[in-house]
Amino acid sequence: MEVAIALGTLAVGLVGVVLGALLTRQNNKRAYGERLLVEALNDAATAIAEVAGGEGKSAQNRYASAVSRIALHASPGVIAKFRAFQDDPTTTTTDGRARLIEAFDAARKELGHKDADEEDIAVLLFGGTEPSLMFRAKCETTPYVAKGGVLVERPSASK
Repeated sequence: MEVAIALGTLAVGLVGVVLGALLTRQNNKRAYGERLLVEALNDAATAIAEVAGGEGKSAQNRYASAVSRIALHASPGVIAKFRAFQDDPTTTTTDGRARLIEAFDAARKELGHKDADEEDIAVLLFGGTEPSLMFRAKCETTPYVAKGGVLVERPSASK
């Protein structure tokens, strides 16, 4: 009887060790994939800033490398958001900035982060408060609207 209890305890312990090893391996693999995605996102943000700053072909090459890695490591939802940005990859328009914010927001959600205020993200990505006002104007959260890159008073709906 004691031998049976000892063998049962050994078997349960062995199953626990094997299951723990499998779960640890799975968690490590996921964490490694997330690190690769974060690195690609950081490189994309850096390259976008460099392209916007006029750094030319080498910055465009770094951007291409970064989005290629995003395509390898991100979920289909994140890939679709970056594809939408890639269709017209500009940060000089309100629409382009909104698409980039959506792409980074989707990536943040995939990485398990809570929702962040889009205006805060706009200020961090594009600087200052003017881009933030332009973004809010597009989203109809201010009494202004962006027309030709200039903020003008939003026409009232009652007129």
